[in-house]
Amino acid sequence: MRFCGNCGSALAAAPPAEERKLVTILFADVVNSTQLTVALDPERLRARMARLFEIARREIERYGGTVEKFIGDAVMAVFGLPAVHEDDPERAARAAVTIRSRLGAEADGELPEIRIGITTGEVVANPQATEKGEFLVTGEAVNLAARLQQHAAPAQILLGERTALVLRGVARVQEIPSLAVKGASAPLRVWELVDVGPPHERELRPTPFVGREDELDVLASHARRMRREGRGHLITILGSGGVGKTRLSHEFRAHTEDVHTLRGRALPYGTGVPFWSLAEIIREECGILLR
Repeated sequence: MRFCGNCGSALAAAPPAEERKLVTILFADVVNSTQLTVALDPERLRARMARLFEIARREIERYGGTVEKFIGDAVMAVFGLPAVHEDDPERAARAAVTIRSRLGAEADGELPEIRIGITTGEVVANPQATEKGEFLVTGEAVNLAARLQQHAAPAQILLGERTALVLRGVARVQEIPSLAVKGASAPLRVWELVDVGPPHERELRPTPFVGREDELDVLASHARRMRREGRGHLITILGSGGVGKTRLSHEFRAHTEDVHTLRGRALPYGTGVPFWSLAEIIREECGILLR
């Protein structure tokens, strides 16, 4: 609360600034919820829905997403708000596949089936929206995710075109017949998400290496000293996301072909995988492929 400097009266706080954001929207809904309402005792139904929402929230947040709201028996989540990641579509896809897998495996089918729609696009975002009924994001991507979810079969995950294109190379997707979606001017191209592969390092685009020559010289000097002294060196490269840490390490490896190097990376999301980077190093050295 702000106060006037002259009279001391309270002033209304300025509304939080809205901004355009590129995000990925995940919309999940329970299949045949009306029939479940009729068939199950209200307490049993409530317990099952609570468990479903708990699983959905846990997996969405584990992959860096934000639960925007629960709408009846549906869940809407945003990946890319408030924190933006370069792999938000991949994070949404992994969350969706994990939720589907957990619901299918838990309680011998006691939990209801869901269907999921995922789209990527620009929205108007209010990162500080907290009041009941105030939307965190609005835009066409939200509506399309809901529409895709409505057209999905039980346990099916449908993707918009933009999301499917981003996921190629990290997920198994297959195009299905176009859908006539309410509110769209033309039939939409739609893909089904079958599965997501294990996390791996993204391929670097073949762009010129510019602006890191000094850092590369420092790394090369350490390599020469290592050869001369016959002992290892520990080098830490620090920097915010996107500044070129991965590219610098790739260039170093390319310029030191006579040095045997192994690489492993820590996952940017998830829990329970503290030794993932070590496991990647072992798999690379032993030629073990994950499929």
